[in-house]
Amino acid sequence: QKRLLTMKEALLEEFQNRLKIKSGETTLDGKFSIDALRCVGACGIAPVVLVGEKVYKKVEPKDVAKIISEY
Repeated sequence: QKRLLTMKEALLEEFQNRLKIKSGETTLDGKFSIDALRCVGACGIAPVVLVGEKVYKKVEPKDVAKIISEY
């Protein structure tokens, strides 16, 4: 039986698959690192993705490719 992923797990999996790295690693070009945080103090706009100082709110797996393409 296939288990349903939580949104957090689905987002993490999508970033890992697209960037070809795991949580705690950095891409070879040094542009991206993945760190899964429990809380960034933004519950009202969760799930949140931070890239540098930019905050992406209410992110869904379908948004990941667009976020990455901005960099």
